Amino acid sequence: MSFHYYVDTHINCVFIRHINAFVIGDGSASIEVVLADADHWLGMNILRDLTQVSFSKEIAERSFSAQVCHSARAYEQQLGHCMIAWVLGSAAGFAVGHWWSASARPTRTFSRRPFRAVGPARAWLGIPEDDVIKYPDDD
Repeated sequence: MSFHYYVDTHINCVFIRHINAFVIGDGSASIEVVLADADHWLGMNILRDLTQVSFSKEIAERSFSAQVCHSARAYEQQLGHCMIAWVLGSAAGFAVGHWWSASARPTRTFSRRPFRAVGPARAWLGIPEDDVIKYPDDD
């Protein structure tokens, strides 16, 4: 698994941290795992941390636009009305995240936004500054 996640029911947010290489299908795979988690419910926000990844050539070249649109629409009903923040650690990563958010529009139920740092992403999602993200691999 190229990601770790944590569902925080107290602040209505799922935290997903991707590691290593990010390839086509990783985003959908992480959403599938989260949706199957008993602690997840309809309308939970998502903070996706991509600061520790490198992107595959296909993603970096943005050569799979139709797949991004299809994937976003496929999860609309399961995610419900929510906000999804992507935190990307580089200018190139931010460009990819911006492209994702623009390519997946319009969805009727969730909004997406890329960020270069976790602080502004947390603020956008309404996450308290003192809240600690507890990924399973942090133990």
